[in-house]
Amino acid sequence: MAELKRKNTFFTNIAYCSDCGKGMWYRSNRKGYICGTYARHGNIACTNHAVKEQNLTEVILSDLKAMYDKLNLPDLDAKVKQRINANQKKITKQLQAIDKQIQKQMDIKKNALQKFVSDAITKDDYDCLVTDIEDKLLHFRKKPTSKKMEESYSASKLFSIKEQFKKAVAFDTLTTETLLRFVEKIEVKEDKSIKIYYKFAMVEGL
Repeated sequence: MAELKRKNTFFTNIAYCSDCGKGMWYRSNRKGYICGTYARHGNIACTNHAVKEQNLTEVILSDLKAMYDKLNLPDLDAKVKQRINANQKKITKQLQAIDKQIQKQMDIKKNALQKFVSDAITKDDYDCLVTDIEDKLLHFRKKPTSKKMEESYSASKLFSIKEQFKKAVAFDTLTTETLLRFVEKIEVKEDKSIKIYYKFAMVEGL
């Protein structure tokens, strides 16, 4: 297949083939995009992933309007505060449990030292105990609380996201500014279905 001349268009560097990961190339005769690998090498390298530009535009506008509606629900602020509070409680409870486990290991370590000093255990036994305790302490200190913290942070960010939606256009037309502000990446599948990764995906969870 002859190499096609690529043109920077609306979804260039945003739309990608879901299988090979190559960027989608615009073809004016199709009024849409095809997999760059397929365009260059044909079926030996990838299959004909394709999508109409108008289809992408309509889907994104529809999704953005739905998210905008969610952000304008009367009880949005209350729901966000409720999520933040729930996440903070879970984080606090998890950290308290970790602190208890750390303190328990510190007590065991202190007791082991006392036994070693009083010749109740050998140095080898003491060293083994200390190594085991240090491993457990490292494990407890690395226990993941970041996910809940991230969720709490994301929920709080909804307030600023709401303001960004207000400043954007009314979504009657999709502009380059709106696309870059809200869309992270688009994947086009072989069956021509698409998966859109939005920068504010947590709005969908409300």
